Amino acid sequence: SYYKGNLILAGDMNHYPRPKSVDFNFRKDANLIAVNLGKELTWPSSDAGFLESKIGRFYGGQFDDVLYKGRVEPIKVEVIDAKSDHKAVKVSFRYFS
Repeated sequence: SYYKGNLILAGDMNHYPRPKSVDFNFRKDANLIAVNLGKELTWPSSDAGFLESKIGRFYGGQFDDVLYKGRVEPIKVEVIDAKSDHKAVKVSFRYFS
């Protein structure tokens, strides 16, 4: 891992329906921990387009991730329906020294 400090990386990783081996290898190589979203799906949202919502009804997935490392830890996690094709992932972190 090249970066030694605190880091939070979040976004649309486009892994379907869940993370694959390449995602797990990246996390391991970068010493990143994924925030546990449980069984919450991040795609599609209720605002997704017609085709996405039809497909998503059968093939919904966890496309999005929040990864972290360092002296931070997640204390609250929410997956929220948003004005987007994906749901929003909101995470509150605690910094500890």
